[in-house]
Amino acid sequence: NVAAQLRLAPTTPVSPTRNRVVVLVSHLGEATFRAFKYADMIGADAVRALHVKEERDEEFVETWPHLFPERPLTVVEPDKGRTYRTMRKIIRQEHEGNPDSFVTVVIPELVRSRRLWSVFIHPHGLMIKLLLLFERGVVVTDLTQQRRPRLGRDPSLPPPFVRQDAVVLISDVTQPTRNALAYTSLLANTRYRAVHLDIE
Repeated sequence: NVAAQLRLAPTTPVSPTRNRVVVLVSHLGEATFRAFKYADMIGADAVRALHVKEERDEEFVETWPHLFPERPLTVVEPDKGRTYRTMRKIIRQEHEGNPDSFVTVVIPELVRSRRLWSVFIHPHGLMIKLLLLFERGVVVTDLTQQRRPRLGRDPSLPPPFVRQDAVVLISDVTQPTRNALAYTSLLANTRYRAVHLDIE
């Protein structure tokens, strides 16, 4: 019985008890604003932004503190072949400097449609997700948003974040399972449940 195993499983090592958010930003669009609203909704203990420097983005960097005075922006200098690793290093340091916290990396993305192939339009985001896949204490949240319709279609904005539903897939009682349950329990305005998958 999985529930019984969870009750009897050893309590060490202790899972993190706080949650820090790092938002990966590339522009000052609606997706970026929604990412910060999401971070606020889940009750993050700290929020920062990470941006890879691009050509002609001086205005972006100068405008940032006026729009988000309480969201520090870390600008990563582009380094061919190593930019993604530099970002991973910064995120890893965020966790190492706060071992009592999970680090949620929020990737705001605009997609053209809800079809599966649209995921591959953003290879940069896909590469970052792959690099962070095995980082201890790091959770990647892909916050996708469909591009707003053109003139003549429904111009309504996406509804504001109020709550979210989380599903934790469990196949056995392991420390990653306990960490996943601990993480979801930290998220404010979140209704979560565990689903047991018997893969034997």
